[in-house]
Amino acid sequence: MKILATTDFSTRSQRALRRAGVLARDIAAEITLLHVVDDDQPSALVDLEKREALKYLEEQMVSIAELQGLKCDSAVVAGDPFDGILKAAEARSIDLIVMGAHRKQLLRDIFVGTTIERVIRTGSYPVLMVNAEVEHSYNQVMAAVDMSMPSARASRRRRKLD
Repeated sequence: MKILATTDFSTRSQRALRRAGVLARDIAAEITLLHVVDDDQPSALVDLEKREALKYLEEQMVSIAELQGLKCDSAVVAGDPFDGILKAAEARSIDLIVMGAHRKQLLRDIFVGTTIERVIRTGSYPVLMVNAEVEHSYNQVMAAVDMSMPSARASRRRRKLD
């Protein structure tokens, strides 16, 4: 199994990386840490941000206890965050995307939607949204689904993992 753990280097994302590490250890999964750099800026700045983000991801693989000893790699892509996440997931044949809860940006959320909502709505991957600090492994999992196409796609993808 392959897990894609996304980060914007926030505290919320740190919780998601730690949860992804615990989950990867529990199920012997490979994990990729991903950061997306906004490409709506001068290319020299995009290149600088990509280099710095890659260094920071490498540091996190060493410093976050839950990631140590795992088969773990990192990637930085440029683009719109939701699109970069989905393209990275497809390129790596990812089975699960792990993301931190989003920060509230009222007007943007109303008109555009949050990154996690857009990943869920337009992608075909199961997404685990992490809110709380990691205290232990999951013992039971409940998946909330509705009658929407994203739920149907995620459910079909999950059944393929069994």
